[in-house]
Amino acid sequence: MACPICLGSDVFASHRRSVLERGPLTWIGLLPFRCGQCQTRFYRIALKDPRRRKAGDSTTPPESRRSPRWPANEKATVAVEAPDGPGVVVEGMAVNVSMDGVRLRLPHAIPEGSQVRVALEGTGSRLGEICWVRPIGEAGALHGVRFQTGLDRRGRHARPLRWIRLRRLSRRGMIALIGFLVIATAAYGLVWWLENQRKYRPRYYEPKDVERQIHDLQRDLREVKPPRQP
Repeated sequence: MACPICLGSDVFASHRRSVLERGPLTWIGLLPFRCGQCQTRFYRIALKDPRRRKAGDSTTPPESRRSPRWPANEKATVAVEAPDGPGVVVEGMAVNVSMDGVRLRLPHAIPEGSQVRVALEGTGSRLGEICWVRPIGEAGALHGVRFQTGLDRRGRHARPLRWIRLRRLSRRGMIALIGFLVIATAAYGLVWWLENQRKYRPRYYEPKDVERQIHDLQRDLREVKPPRQP
């Protein structure tokens, strides 16, 4: 499953919020999901999803709400600050970036909680903290870094964020336009049906003159009936 906005594969189940999502949408298998990169919430048909059972969302893990992030593949310089001596500088790669942090792939693991300064290409260094570490074998380890001060929204690294927001707004606008067209079409059809029901039909509403009809019928019969032979 891929995100319709950023096309990322980090997708997880989202909590159902309303009676509509817990009722009819769940019955037909249309369930909400959230992208872990851009935080877009969308719907997909999942007939085998465990949320369709009676247990509901009791076994669903809580959503990890993060700022939108986008993939990156650029060099990063990490300076590990040491309180009792000179720091260590490590060269690595930035896997993905957000306004509040960055995911780095480094040749060796750095302990969690370490204070680091991260410098990406084209930006100054940012002070941050190692939040988590995940070994990936011979390739090193992945590190999650949270910045103390976010990136500049007008900088080069924020361009993908603007593109993600533009696609999200265009998607919402398209959904709103389709909904408006559906509602307008239904309203026009209802008005047309009501007007058609109110159309004036004389043969149903005008009073009938029974004697006049009998006189006209007898006249027509005399005209059709052949004359008697002498």
